[in-house]
Amino acid sequence: MKYPILLFLLPWFLQAQTPRLMVPVAHTQVVKSVAFSPNGKTVLTGSKDNTGKLRHLNGREIQSIPAAQRKAGKNT
Repeated sequence: MKYPILLFLLPWFLQAQTPRLMVPVAHTQVVKSVAFSPNGKTVLTGSKDNTGKLRHLNGREIQSIPAAQRKAGKNT
C-alpha cells in the first residue's frame, strides 16, 4: 500500500530538484572529482581525460592543468 503513495509523490520530488551549479562542458571524458575553494567562488574538476580544470563559478576557465605523463609512485 505504500508504493502508490510513492508514485504519487515522485513527480513532485523530481520537480523540486533544481541544479545549484552547472559547469560548462570542458572535459572530453567523465568528471571523476570536484573540489570547491573555501570561499566558494572557484571549482576544480578532475576528469578521466587526464586534465584538471580550474574555473570561476560564473563559468570562466582560469586554468587547464594537464596530468602527469606517468603514474605517481612508479619507478619505470
